This record gives sequence, structure tokens and C-alpha cells, in this order.
Amino acid sequence: MKVPYKEIAFHALTKWNKFDEKEATKMINLLNVDELDTYIHAKKHVNSVFDSIARNLHLTDNDKKSLMEAVYYGPIDHPIFKKIENMLAITPEKELLVLSILADIHDEWVKSNANDKAFNEKAANKLLRQYVPLPLLGYNEVKKDLVFLKPILTACGLDTDKLKLEAAFHDRLFVFLLLHKIYKTKDLEDAISAGSKFYPALSPELENKLKPLAHDVFEQIWSNWEDNDKSSEIMFLSAEKAKLMQERQFSPKK
Repeated sequence: MKVPYKEIAFHALTKWNKFDEKEATKMINLLNVDELDTYIHAKKHVNSVFDSIARNLHLTDNDKKSLMEAVYYGPIDHPIFKKIENMLAITPEKELLVLSILADIHDEWVKSNANDKAFNEKAANKLLRQYVPLPLLGYNEVKKDLVFLKPILTACGLDTDKLKLEAAFHDRLFVFLLLHKIYKTKDLEDAISAGSKFYPALSPELENKLKPLAHDVFEQIWSNWEDNDKSSEIMFLSAEKAKLMQERQFSPKK
């Protein structure tokens, strides 16, 4: 097994930057972490993983520092990996923990991409739907961030089951919709219009940009569900059905 950051770098160099495997391996062996990051820009995402793991598992500052060093530099048998593995062994609902970390990664991405350049690029490419809470992204988007997370979790002895994680994501979406009382398409558009009251990760600057475009964001979310994540669309329709059943149950009988 490779040092986690080197695994992340290899994936990024070959899949995103289109280097061949031999060239990517050579770069990983020759370049230091900061030099590699000029190509893959992964450190911000990886650092948000450390913050989230430390918060979720109540790591000490020293343990968090050890984890950072081990992920970036190794060795792969660093004691911190075993310590976290022991913590994870007694952690219930591991898929929910993974989703919580993925949500933190996404929130940090939103905060760091609130600038005009990033926003205008997303608007031009009809990707403003990426500025919404994790449950609404569609699992096709969410699993992309596993690139930054999975090698770290694997080093800590947690290999997530793909099917269980995807099922947990859609269960979380259903609960999210009910909690926010989103039962119809208009409810979803209204929620997006609420800005940071709905999604606290939005900065005032980003909130002001998104509010007038709430309908466009909604349409992009729905289109992504239809094209790439039918299960999310089904969860939305299930939430609407649950609301209707509740109304029938408590409506006065004639």
C-alpha cells in the first residue's frame, strides 16, 4: 500500500491531468508534497479531511498532527493509523461517518470557491448546482470526493462498501428533505432562495449571487438527478408521497 497522499496524487495525475502511469509514478517519486500540489491542487481537500476526522473522532491536536504527517509522508505503518482503526472499530454506522466527512469536504470546497472567477466558471458550465448542501448534489458528484478520502480511510483500516455508502447517502437525502419540509419542486426552489438560512456554508457574497438564480440551480439539480442519479429523484418523489400520506392520515374524516 502506498502513502495515502501519493495514492491521491497518482489518481489525480492520471485521471485529471492525463499523465501516463509511468510519468505520474516518476513525478510522485521525485517531487515533494508542495511541488505535487501545484499539479493536483488537493491539499485543501485533504486538510479538510483531517479537520473532519479530528472533529468526528475527537482526536487530540497531537493525534491530528500525526495523522497529517502520516498521510503526507508516511510511513504506511505509522501508529496513528492503527490508533484510528481501533477507534473506527467501535464506531457505529460507519457509512454515516464517511458521509459526514464528505459533507465537510464539500462545505470547505464551497467556501473556497465563492470568488467571482470560480462562480462565473460554474455559471458558464451550468454547474451552479454544486453550491448546494451535500445531500442535494447527487451521488455521482459526491463519490468524486472519495478520491481524497478513501486512501486515508483505507490506511486507517476502513474500506467502505460502495453499495452501503450509496444507500446511506440516499437515505440521508430522504431525511434531509423531510427535515427541511421539501416535498415539492417549489419547496426546493424556495429553500435555495433562502441562501445561508438553508445552507450555512454560503458566504454573504455567494448567497447574493445565488439567490436570483435559484430557479436555474433547482433545474440543474433536477436535471442531474434525472440524468445521473435516479435514486435521488426517487427519494424526492418518496418525500412528496410521505407528505401526502401524512396529510391523509391526519385530515378530518367526513
